[in-house]
Amino acid sequence: MSRLVEIKRNAVTLIARNGFGAMSLRDLARASGLQVGSVYAHYKSKNSLLLEVLVDHLEELISAWQENDCRKKGPKLRLSAFVTTYVEFHAANAEQCVILESDTRSLDDEGRETVAALQAQYENQLAAILREGVRTGVFLVPDLAFSVTTLLSMLRGICHRYCSDPQHGVGHVVSHATMMAFAIAGAR
Repeated sequence: MSRLVEIKRNAVTLIARNGFGAMSLRDLARASGLQVGSVYAHYKSKNSLLLEVLVDHLEELISAWQENDCRKKGPKLRLSAFVTTYVEFHAANAEQCVILESDTRSLDDEGRETVAALQAQYENQLAAILREGVRTGVFLVPDLAFSVTTLLSMLRGICHRYCSDPQHGVGHVVSHATMMAFAIAGAR
C-alpha cells in the first residue's frame, strides 16, 4: 500500500471516529507513523485532505453505479440496481459515508461546491431512472425532485441504521430498501 493511501485511510478512520474538527494533522501523522512534515508534503491543509476524501468517495460511488447500471433493462430493474449499488457501497464504505454526512460543512465554499456538484451528478442518475419510469408508465411520480430527495434520504437512513447491524445482512437491507423505493416511485 502506498504511503498516500495509508495516510488517507488513517484520516478516514480518525475523522469518522472523532469528527473532522477534532482530528489534527499531528494525530494523523502519529497514526500513520510519520512526522507532521511528511503529511504536509502530501496535503497542504487539513481542508484539502477532507476534500480529497469526499471527492474520492463520491467518484467511487458514481463509478460503482455506472458499472451496475442496466440501462437497457427498464426502469424497475434500474431502480433495483440503483438501490442495490447504494446499499452495498455504503455498507462497504461506512466511515466515508459518516464523513460525507457530518463533515462536508467543514469545507470551504469551493470545496462544498465541488462536493455538491458530484452529489448532483449522482442524484441526476436517480432522477433519470424515475423520469424514464414515468415516461413508460411504470412509475407514478407526481414530484420528481421531492421523490429523489425522499428516496436518497430513505437510503441514507436505512444504511446508517441497518448496514452495520449484524442482525441484518446486506441482502436483507437491499430487499427491504428496494420494496420501499418501489413504493416511493409508485411502481406498478
